[in-house]
Parts: sequence; structure tokens; C-alpha cells
Amino acid sequence: MDWQPQYNAAPSQMLPVVTASRNIELFKWGLIPGWADDPSVGNRMINARAETLAVKATFKKLLTTRRCIIPANGFYEWKKEGKHSLAYYMAQADGTPMAFAGLWDTWQGRAGVIHSFTIITTKSNAQMARIHDRMPAILLPEHYTQWLSLPMSLEPYPADTLTTRLITMKVNNPRYNSPDILDP
Repeated sequence: MDWQPQYNAAPSQMLPVVTASRNIELFKWGLIPGWADDPSVGNRMINARAETLAVKATFKKLLTTRRCIIPANGFYEWKKEGKHSLAYYMAQADGTPMAFAGLWDTWQGRAGVIHSFTIITTKSNAQMARIHDRMPAILLPEHYTQWLSLPMSLEPYPADTLTTRLITMKVNNPRYNSPDILDP
């Protein structure tokens, strides 16, 4: 797989995911359901709420057949402060990678075949709640195999294992992809 590290992963980019076959593949971020008429629907489906996966038609079947894991070193979130927003980076306090729970699908049309995914979100933990009310569903390492094999309850990640820091606003430009994006 020809892939370079992404310091500013953004929706519509090709990113690595791990599927039930345990292969790492590049899928487009923004779920394009197989039944969609137009792939642009993926622009609106970058996240899926854990609380409604089993009842929303778009996600119900995928929950039983197409779960995936999205590896990451951390994630970004923005906090509104008056008329402006501040960018924050959340990562494991010990620096180890994390894995988000996700769903994927395959779409085929005039544009060819596109494999795409959505990141599942949960309510925020106590630390994240100061910034935003949602966060990615982060899997504990002991749950990776279980998530790929069968649906499980997705809860907010333990707050005491994450670190949060204010970062540069360079993160607002999805074309900017350099390690210094994490600078304060």
C-alpha cells in the first residue's frame, strides 16, 4: 500500500482502515452507501452516532456486516469561543496509537468503485465535554477483535487516558499536511 502519514486527515481523503479480513486498505472518509445515486452523499456522512446505528436504515445492515477500525494517533476538535474557534488535539497520554470504530460500504457507479467509511461517535467523556459534546468511539485494544467480529456497545473512552492541547489553526487548511500542525 502506497500511503504517507497524514497530519491533517480530512473528510473525502483516502485513509487506512482495518476490515474484518484484517487487511489494511485505503478507503474514502465519508460513507457512500451502496444504494446511493450519487457519491456526493458521502460528504454528509463522515460520522455516525453510536446511539442510532441499530435503527437507522443506512447503518443497520452495515453494523452487522461491515465494521472497521480506523487507526489514528489522535483527533482534532474545535471549540467555539465567541466569534472564533480554537483547535484542539486529543491523543493517548502515553503516545500510543488509538483506533476508532467505524462502518464501511462499497459504492459502484459512473465514477467506478469506491470503498468508503464513517467514524462512529459517542457522547464525550468528561475531558472532551469541555470542548465538544461528541467524540470518536475509541476502542480499547482488547476490543479490536470483538468489534470486527460482532457489534458491541460503544461508550465514551476513559477520560484519564487522553491528553488535550491547543494547537495551531493551520489545521483549518486540509491541504496543509506537516507535523508542525500539532504546534501550540
